[in-house]
Formats: sequence, C-alpha cells, structure tokens
Amino acid sequence: MKKIFLPLLFVTLSISVNAQNIVDRQIIKNNPNEQLVVFANEDITLLTNTFSNFNPDFGPELTQILYNKYKMLTSDLSEEELLELTELVKNQISTLFGEDLYLEVSQNAAIFNRITGIVYLSQ
Repeated sequence: MKKIFLPLLFVTLSISVNAQNIVDRQIIKNNPNEQLVVFANEDITLLTNTFSNFNPDFGPELTQILYNKYKMLTSDLSEEELLELTELVKNQISTLFGEDLYLEVSQNAAIFNRITGIVYLSQ
C-alpha cells in the first residue's frame, strides 16, 4: 500500500506546486515576446502532464491563445479589462477543448486560473 500511496502523493504534490508556480505580472511586463512564448509553452506542458486526454494537436492554436494572454498582460490593464481578458481566454479555450476536456480542466482551479489568467485579477 505504501508503494502505491507515496508515488501518488508525490505526483499530486508536484502538479499542485507546478500549478501554483505563477509567473509574476511584473516579470511578464519586463520580458520580450520570445519569453512570452516560453510562458505559454509552460502552460501547455502543465496541461499535457496533468490531463491524460489532452490532445497534442491543440498545440499551435493553444500556444497562440496563451501567447496573446501573456502579451495582453504586459499592458497595464484595469480590473475590468483583466476580467474581459480572462473571459475571452475561457471562451477560446472552451471552443478549442470541447465540453469534456474544458470541464475537466475547469475543475482543477489552480491550473484553470493559471491558464485563463484569473490569478492576475487579485494582483
């Protein structure tokens, strides 16, 4: 039982830690466009490692959605503009993922808030 529980606990904690590893907004603002692509790819890696039914074919379109999110986050946005951005990202991801995967991702609050940009609403 210990042999099964410990690896499962490790994987769960690793995913939780990765999801909480949010890029600080000031770092986003101070980085060039090439680094924004890296941030987007880190989000995709998190999704790929967390959800077994994540389709790698989403890559190019999802990269563009997430890159655009980070690009918008380089601007000084009001709370209302941030809310509009998160709604836009949620709608785009929902359309791309389909109902089942979107529901599964949205139930993981830490990852969902990271990829949609919701974590930046309170900052």
